[in-house]
Amino acid sequence: LSHEWYQNDSHVIVEVFAKQLNANDVQVTFGKRALAVNARLPSGSEYVLDLDPLGHAIVADDSSYRVLGTKIEIRLKKVEPGRKWSQLEGADDAVGSTMATTSKENRPSYPSSSQKHVDWDQLERDLEKSDKGAGAEQDKEGDPLSQLFQQIYADADEDTRRAMIKSFTESGGTSLSTNWEEVGAKRVEVVPPKGMEERKASARPRR
Repeated sequence: LSHEWYQNDSHVIVEVFAKQLNANDVQVTFGKRALAVNARLPSGSEYVLDLDPLGHAIVADDSSYRVLGTKIEIRLKKVEPGRKWSQLEGADDAVGSTMATTSKENRPSYPSSSQKHVDWDQLERDLEKSDKGAGAEQDKEGDPLSQLFQQIYADADEDTRRAMIKSFTESGGTSLSTNWEEVGAKRVEVVPPKGMEERKASARPRR
């Protein structure tokens, strides 16, 4: 099984991809800086994911999980809201890094178990410019696809924006969806260009 993670100001979200799990066969334990997942797979085998220590402390009592049709979605409540985690597990050497929306140097990014770290600095600057209606003349001369993305994002509600970011991130920029009910419940697969092949990297469960 593979897992990946992303974050917002208040939570770190970990997704373990497994189909047709019985909620009664899944146990998730939260610690101050630890996360343990134990699940019995439909095949009868046991899956164990043990993350100890986590990159930063969490509020165990306010953390939660749910078992969906294609994955286990785990929400880790941050002790320090707004602090950006640079890694999910192990000592995080990043000091004082936050996800403040007013700082151009500390924008949110969305890492995953594939070790691919997607930085949304430039995209968010473009979207903010679009939201405020600034730079219209400059945008007219820009990439048409980028203009369309900005227009949709500017007029979208929160769920639509989450769907756009999640689908674009997980697919490696090959897919874009505005349907949060659809992409929120599953991983968005990479759709490689014709004639090219996707290379996947999966994380091994710890035992």
